[in-house]
Amino acid sequence: AWRRGSAGIAGGGVAAERRPATGLAADPELRLAVFALAAAVVWLWTPGALAAPGGLAGVGAGLVALSGALVTAVSFLTTTGYGSADWGAALAWSGLAPGSAGPLLAGLATLGGGVATTAGGVKLYRAYALYRHGIAELSRLPHPNLVDSARTMGGTIRRNAVVNAWIATMLYLAALGAATLALGAAGLPLDGALVAAAAALANCGPLLPEALGTAWADLPRPALAFAATTMILGRVELVAAVALLNPGWWGR
Repeated sequence: AWRRGSAGIAGGGVAAERRPATGLAADPELRLAVFALAAAVVWLWTPGALAAPGGLAGVGAGLVALSGALVTAVSFLTTTGYGSADWGAALAWSGLAPGSAGPLLAGLATLGGGVATTAGGVKLYRAYALYRHGIAELSRLPHPNLVDSARTMGGTIRRNAVVNAWIATMLYLAALGAATLALGAAGLPLDGALVAAAAALANCGPLLPEALGTAWADLPRPALAFAATTMILGRVELVAAVALLNPGWWGR
């Protein structure tokens, strides 16, 4: 990931020039998105592949299931939220009942979305910044004097970026918990309340019918009111919403 420059010997030391790699392969959001998609597709596709019958029929069914799992995973990771026409075949291939993959789709929608997108979840770069910071902190445990920071292929993640990512993630989790409690009090079961809250915060409305088979219009009126409020918070961004409530920013 780092290119070593011309080495010079001065006083017994070796000087090395470090230059961050560039290109799509060094983009942290793209790398994390590829990893998340691969993990989701492998989790869905592997059980059926292990129990699939031999022959061309098994291979054809496996390819259809693989296509449905990949397209659906990409759709929810980008918070588009529309399942593939072969999503049912992917669930049947993996042995899952319809609606049982709701936590997986909700996790992809929560993680998905880039920095400049309208997604209201954690977003890919924040998750990557927290991951790299965690790796750096683990490296300091056996080496307390280590001064290295969270490095990526594209450079070093600054401390303020990690702090901002942590604050945004904690605000998201607090809002998710509050929305889940409110929707549960409005009459939804725990799994439905959690999926509805994740769908509303991530601006991924199709998540609810795709994951649970329940349309938004079928929810009780109090639940719709709480969900609409949560959608507004997710669309505005939680950090911006908190800043709007701070009187210190009103005069700026």
